[in-house]
Formats: sequence, structure tokens, C-alpha cells
Amino acid sequence: MRILIGFLLLCTAAFTFGQTLPIKEGLWESTVLNDDGTIAVRSLSCFTQKSFTELMVKANSHPGCKVATQNITSHGMVVDISCNKPEMQTSVHSVVELVDAQHMRGTVTMKMTYKGKASDSTTKSTGSFVKSDCGNIKPDNPQITTP
Repeated sequence: MRILIGFLLLCTAAFTFGQTLPIKEGLWESTVLNDDGTIAVRSLSCFTQKSFTELMVKANSHPGCKVATQNITSHGMVVDISCNKPEMQTSVHSVVELVDAQHMRGTVTMKMTYKGKASDSTTKSTGSFVKSDCGNIKPDNPQITTP
């Protein structure tokens, strides 16, 4: 779930700076991988320019979070986001590489301190375009499954 939040914040950063990635709109399947390469989480999401814009508005309403740095190109993006809450501090370093308009891969490194206890995690993911029609899947409600 933390990875999905990181990915959502990453997409938000792209819109915050008025840039978009050249990816196809429609139904996307994303897979988050365990360290051994097996699937941890799979999701189907409906991505549209409108949903990205709405996501940006929602994400920017979270107090204590900011985009520290960002570099968005036609081949991908690197974004650093930090959040400081009373009992939790989080920093996320996200790298998304566009293989082409229908395929991407990413790495999210998250450092978190919760009530004084630190934890670090690095997760790899892949994403691929499925089709233009999202069917019953709405942009604000991805379908998440675990193996």
C-alpha cells in the first residue's frame, strides 16, 4: 500500500509542475515485486489526464508534505517527496522509467520514522497498458489484488 501511495504522489508531482508523461490513457496493470521477484501486489487502474489533475488537488491538500526535487523528461521522472507529521517523518525517492508509451518500470525507496522507530524499504514495480476502455474500474478506485 505504501508503494501505491508513493506512485500516486509521484504522479501528482508531474502535474504540480505542469508536465505529463507520454503514456496512453486507459486501463493499466501495475505489479509490485517482492525482493525475490515474485508478485506482492497487482492492481488495475484507470489513468486519464482528468484523474491525474484531480489527484493533484487531493494530494496537495495533505499538510506537511512537499516535493523536494523533481526531474521529469519524456523518458521518465525522478521525484523526491518528504512528509513531516507529528509522530511520523517520511521521505520517498521515486524513479519511473518509460520503456515506451505502454510500458514503465519503477523503483520507490522509502525512509520512514514512526514514533522514533526508523525503517527503510525499496520496492520495484512494473506497469503496462491494457486497453483504452477502463470498463468498471474508475480512476479514483483501482482494483488491487494480492497473489
